[in-house]
Amino acid sequence: MSVNIPLSILWQTKPHVSNCFYLEKCDLPYYGKTSCYKEYSESREDTDNYCIGWKQGACDPNEKLYKFSSDAWKFTSAFDIWGFPLAGYYTTYGGGGYIAKFDVNLDISQKVVDELYLESWVDRQTRAVILEFTLYCINANIFTYNMFMVEFPETGGAFPFYLIYPMRVYQHIGPMGMYTLACEAIFALYLLIITIMTIIQIVQQKKTYFYVPWQVYDFVFIILGYTAIIMYAVRIWFTNESLSIFHEDKNAFVNFYHIALWNQMLVLLIGLLCFMATLRMLNVLGYNKRIGAVVRVFTRAAPELLWFGIFFFFTFTCYCIFGWLLFGSKLESYKNVFDSMGTLFISMIGKSRFTEIDNTDPVMSKIYFIIFIFFMVYLILTMFLAMLSKAIDEVHGELREDKGDEMVDYLLKKVKGMLSIGARGPTTTGLTRLVNNHI
Repeated sequence: MSVNIPLSILWQTKPHVSNCFYLEKCDLPYYGKTSCYKEYSESREDTDNYCIGWKQGACDPNEKLYKFSSDAWKFTSAFDIWGFPLAGYYTTYGGGGYIAKFDVNLDISQKVVDELYLESWVDRQTRAVILEFTLYCINANIFTYNMFMVEFPETGGAFPFYLIYPMRVYQHIGPMGMYTLACEAIFALYLLIITIMTIIQIVQQKKTYFYVPWQVYDFVFIILGYTAIIMYAVRIWFTNESLSIFHEDKNAFVNFYHIALWNQMLVLLIGLLCFMATLRMLNVLGYNKRIGAVVRVFTRAAPELLWFGIFFFFTFTCYCIFGWLLFGSKLESYKNVFDSMGTLFISMIGKSRFTEIDNTDPVMSKIYFIIFIFFMVYLILTMFLAMLSKAIDEVHGELREDKGDEMVDYLLKKVKGMLSIGARGPTTTGLTRLVNNHI
């Protein structure tokens, strides 16, 4: 079961114009001065208020009484709806604009859409139309922020784009919520203890504290831990403020986009903390030899890998620029240099997109792809593996000489010894011989 907690809105953003005409004079290469439509930028965003039909001047008082979409022609600032800039497919838009709010009544919402259509609310000056709403699933206790956008660049055409962010706003509901609360309390207690221990060590060791890598590792973990707690508190405050607006006015639109952004950043930070805690636990359990071996391998091969990395980055960037020039005008995956980097990097690990470039340019695509696979995958990656193999062999030889037991190996040997005390065989014979020698 899903219910729409905050009402949905449809809003658009426009570049500013000083008169009723949308065209302006542009100085283009090879063409000279000509008429063109304005491009969007947040600094040039239109913030004027209009009457229905984008009419300037004093509005008819009856519009507010008899028209459902009268507020859709007034500019609303991003601060009034807790808006953040929205990054679309074509460009990034400010969080404010001309907002049309929908009602819980289907007939009224349909009348709002009809009025916007008849009065040309979306015109040639419109650069983006965004539909925002948030759903709440009671059974799963999950909020889902939804944003659907259609961009209209100044050159014409339309680009669809969407964002869907699921998030759990109510954290401590049900058995799983109590378990989450207990884990949060344990983490806060652990962070407090390790903070006190770190402060004592810094006071005792002073500057030498930062000479030990694992101590610096713990220091960074503490900073990230308190950052996560602060972000968690900010997210709770934003959530309470947003829901209080909804509880006061059931017809008010509540923007959950800023909560979704905070939730995404917090989830990424928690994932980083879990990864760091796992490495620290492995070190505490005695896997320092294996962890140290990885560090030693990359330390041993660092000088060679540095120059190899510079060569690889230069070569890979050249291939990305070449792919962008060849296929960027026809394929989304090569629309810019950064997308070309992502596409070619995926191709290096085996997920190739040869079919789409082959359909675009059958001749150049084969030449481009064959050279890329032969030079980048087979030649350069083989060089990288050869450097690592050499360093691995050297480090493996050093580890053979280290006869010390790790903690896990030591405990396993002790457990095996305890289990074999009462068994018949060499252990019993050895004990008998020991007793006889003493006698």
